[in-house]
Amino acid sequence: MKLTYYGYRPFDIASGKLTVLATAAPKIYRDLVMGLRDDTESVRLATDDFDLLNNRRDAHWYGDPLLEIDLNGLFQRKLQAQLLKTLSNQQVVQLTDDWQ
Repeated sequence: MKLTYYGYRPFDIASGKLTVLATAAPKIYRDLVMGLRDDTESVRLATDDFDLLNNRRDAHWYGDPLLEIDLNGLFQRKLQAQLLKTLSNQQVVQLTDDWQ
């Protein structure tokens, strides 16, 4: 998948993986946020063959992890489910006993 901020070259992002964007330029940061929320046309997602995608449908903008969101709340259930799949019954009991 490619992310394009118009005026700059597109760059590759891995589909299905967490991608962290960082910039020290407030205007670029604002444009990226608004574009990923699909509020402006300056940021677009495309397939590797440059077919345009829908930003809202094909990307999930979690926000600025330091300012906007509770990452624990977003991922807690998925992490708990993964732990329960990975741990044996004895390990689950031990973990529960340790937390009480």
